[in-house]
Amino acid sequence: MLFKQIKHGDNCGGKRMKQVNWLFALGLLALAPSPAMADNKIGVVSFRIKGCDYYPVITKNGISILEWFGGHDPDKDDQLVGEIETYGFKNVIFLPNERQSRVWIEDYWLSNDRAIEKLRDKCHLD
Repeated sequence: MLFKQIKHGDNCGGKRMKQVNWLFALGLLALAPSPAMADNKIGVVSFRIKGCDYYPVITKNGISILEWFGGHDPDKDDQLVGEIETYGFKNVIFLPNERQSRVWIEDYWLSNDRAIEKLRDKCHLD
């Protein structure tokens, strides 16, 4: 017989079942993305303008304009991870060596034309 008949009073719904439910709940939490990781995006530095602390970063949603405030000073084609699609001061990490940098996110989700326009203004290129 594959299944035994459960009588009222058997311990199948007791402590053992609670342990299984608890482990299942912990497993689901482990699979869920954490809020800290949810805003992290990957981007690539498009180019640098000599003498200017602002630079464009290409993401899957558009172009972000970052202002460098310390730490690793990036070069063209450097890949970074961080909250680069929200405004404000952020700490980002450049890959693959995990070098850190402090940046101000000036703008994000920009088109190519709008990003160039902003960089011309910020870097005084006109």
